[in-house]
Amino acid sequence: MLWGFTPEQLQDPDKVVEYLKEKCCGYSKETQLTALCWALATIYQTLLDSRQHHPERENTPTGPAAEPKDQPIPVSVAPTHKKIYTRKPVRLVKDDDELGPSREQEEEPEPEVITRSLSLSELRDMRKDFSCLPGEHIITWLLCCWDNGASGLELEGREAKQLGSLSKEGGIDKAIGKKAQALSLWRRLLSSVRERYPFSEDVICRPGKWTTMERGIQYLRELAVREMVCYDPDNAQLPTDPDEVQCTRPMWPKFVQSAPSSYANSLAVIDWKSKEAPTVDEVAGRLRQYEESLSSSLVLAVEKLSQDVRQLKEDISYSPPAQTRIAAVRSKRFSAPERGYGAYTP
Repeated sequence: MLWGFTPEQLQDPDKVVEYLKEKCCGYSKETQLTALCWALATIYQTLLDSRQHHPERENTPTGPAAEPKDQPIPVSVAPTHKKIYTRKPVRLVKDDDELGPSREQEEEPEPEVITRSLSLSELRDMRKDFSCLPGEHIITWLLCCWDNGASGLELEGREAKQLGSLSKEGGIDKAIGKKAQALSLWRRLLSSVRERYPFSEDVICRPGKWTTMERGIQYLRELAVREMVCYDPDNAQLPTDPDEVQCTRPMWPKFVQSAPSSYANSLAVIDWKSKEAPTVDEVAGRLRQYEESLSSSLVLAVEKLSQDVRQLKEDISYSPPAQTRIAAVRSKRFSAPERGYGAYTP
């Protein structure tokens, strides 16, 4: 049984449900349930098609002024200007009593780099900003560290050791200060998690379903961080930013599975037409555009229609066929005389 709906038809859920009842009437229970499943899938496909085509024509960029306004929003970006590991250039000047222009000519052409170690108060602030919360998954914690500016903080091994237990896992915390040279905290965190969990399948992302698109985008970014855990740290061609990681085909089904039912059916049919997978940042932009382009009235209509169709499926599943009920009535009508004649003996 083939179905076809228009967005205008979906605006009236009651009429659509009556139409489905009329079309399914007279078929077996299995056929009716299968037809309703296909009808619901077609409804979601119609919703997706109507959202994908029209917004693209209306929002086609025409120049620098048309750049997308929606950019990925960090969860909670902590100030990092007080925590950055600094290297101060100092120009050496001869210590004499001569004054005048000749003094400027005696400055060294190449600056000498002096390293300033972080103070105890700065380390204490870093420990507060980058500590894993109780019950927080490792990947969620890593993404929060990135959003809090871990890539802009350089630490030597002895300083990293003073941060204490950041991840609340001994194997990871011990590896954070393993390398003595100055490295960014972000690189130290990734390498320490990689050493503790050499396979990405061993790292658990947040379970459960997200309820808003922004939470869904955050989960997609967590999947990107999970991919980065297995990256080669010495490969300069690989991205260090989770938003620049490509959204691979194995990542997308996991994202769809975490989506609520109102999104999952539409997201499941999305396919990337280009050979090269888009980045997480690009996918996030499309998801936000999809969310904003959804007409509230159409969404409410589809949600009500989905509930009505599910209720119709339940009614069909648990109610006996009409012929069975008619046969039962007939058996009751003739059962009394038959019992009476059966009991009579001349």
